[in-house]
Amino acid sequence: DVDFVVLEYPGDVIIETNLSVNGGSMWQGWQTATNGGPVPGLATGMNLLDVTIQVRQTLTTDVPISPKLNGFCLMIEGERPAIPSVGSSLQVLPKNQAKSVTAKIKTSVDGVTYSAWQTVNMGQVISVPYPGFFKLANYGGPIRYLNSKMPLEESITVCGEVIVA
Repeated sequence: DVDFVVLEYPGDVIIETNLSVNGGSMWQGWQTATNGGPVPGLATGMNLLDVTIQVRQTLTTDVPISPKLNGFCLMIEGERPAIPSVGSSLQVLPKNQAKSVTAKIKTSVDGVTYSAWQTVNMGQVISVPYPGFFKLANYGGPIRYLNSKMPLEESITVCGEVIVA
């Protein structure tokens, strides 16, 4: 009896980037990127206004079929500013109800060490450290959040609505 079979796919995928910091006038040359790592040539705090990036992928295999790349994601994420919490309840909503927005949060009690990014369900009330800090990341459109000391079902809100674009 065989419960399952795992077939290993002998092959390699190499992703390379070529960076221009002057809108494409001059290029730095192709450099291999590391999965989950920084884009070669980009530094933390760098102004990306005139940066142009090219991406190429090379797929190789030892079997007589053509390899395919089914998905590729390049995410350039700046440092999110820390938001001091004014209460322990937080609700995140899309600014425009018609748009599909994804948001993530990381929290900290000291403003130095943060949790890993966690997905936030739109409209759900979540707990944040109070006193503490949180960082929000949004994809697909602007979000708004309400941070309060009381549960959001109560009528007293310490901080009004804030829009994060």
